[in-house]
Amino acid sequence: MALVGPSLPGGAALKYSFWMRAGILVLVGVVALGAGLWGFGRDGKMASYGLLLVAVATVQWLMVGGWRR
Repeated sequence: MALVGPSLPGGAALKYSFWMRAGILVLVGVVALGAGLWGFGRDGKMASYGLLLVAVATVQWLMVGGWRR
């Protein structure tokens, strides 16, 4: 996602460096998978991976300013 962000329409992702975007997305992914592990008691549930997808995609959308379109 950090590599794809600048190619999305709007270019707002360019106000963050690659390492900042990657760090934010990794942190959000770890928190999402940790929440899935805590909630289900074990890793590997498809809901945990769904949460990971939604969380990272939402943060990427926020970083590129998707609500402004």
